[in-house]
Amino acid sequence: MEDNKISIYKIGLIMSVDDPFAMARELAKKLNQDRKILEKYNTKENQIAYKTNEYIFNWLKFDYYNMRLIMSRIDEEAFEDGWFVWMNDMSIEVFGIEFKTMDEKRAYTYEKYFDYSFKVLFGQNDFLDESIQCFKNEKYYACACLLFTNMEYLERQITNFNPSDKFVMSAALKQRQTQDVVAFSDKYYKEFEEKMNEFLKNNYYAQSTASDPEPEVINRNRIMHGILTRKVSKIDCLKMFVLVKSMFLFNDWLNCYRQMKEISAYLDSNKTNDKQLVKN
Repeated sequence: MEDNKISIYKIGLIMSVDDPFAMARELAKKLNQDRKILEKYNTKENQIAYKTNEYIFNWLKFDYYNMRLIMSRIDEEAFEDGWFVWMNDMSIEVFGIEFKTMDEKRAYTYEKYFDYSFKVLFGQNDFLDESIQCFKNEKYYACACLLFTNMEYLERQITNFNPSDKFVMSAALKQRQTQDVVAFSDKYYKEFEEKMNEFLKNNYYAQSTASDPEPEVINRNRIMHGILTRKVSKIDCLKMFVLVKSMFLFNDWLNCYRQMKEISAYLDSNKTNDKQLVKN
């Protein structure tokens, strides 16, 4: 018999840092099935059940990011070398090769395991997909220009976020949660935003004119206005990919919070149906 009713996802016991993310992946598959049910049986009850599952999906991802944030910090050594590494990104170990510097090791590892390291960026937008294709075809100047587009978009999204704009979760969702709701942390937001702005200002967005000596890190003004006096290298692009990935993941954490707030407001406007869901 065909399902005509969307069920609410039950959050399991969270025992490790990765459990919420695994549940979110499982729920993502369910949401795909739920959308098909909603297309055929677009009832108010199904609409609210679907929104509830969307909320739980974002909550699981948000909880995962929060637990990772507790254990993560900006890698200061990498930061000084021009690598904006966040959330313990470099988890791949390379054996049998001696490197003179950590900078050399990072470049080798990110290039060799490029697809693994940056798979989260694949398919996100045309600019990223084309930058990846340019990188793989050794078109590094074009790759850098496309990455600047993503960098600037993500910077606006992160900077314009208001960490003090808190929300109270709807009563029905509170009753459905099996775990405590993790509050948004102003501390982590401020730490990342300050480091990101410092990194961008001192590197990619630093003031640089045609009469200035060429900086070590490629400069947005020089590359966009045609005053770059050296070639854009593979390492330049890898460093940009690392930064864009860090910004993307951080903005995804913020997006989870944005979605939770929006869905909670929607459910608050449907309190009668909320109560019915709690009883199910």
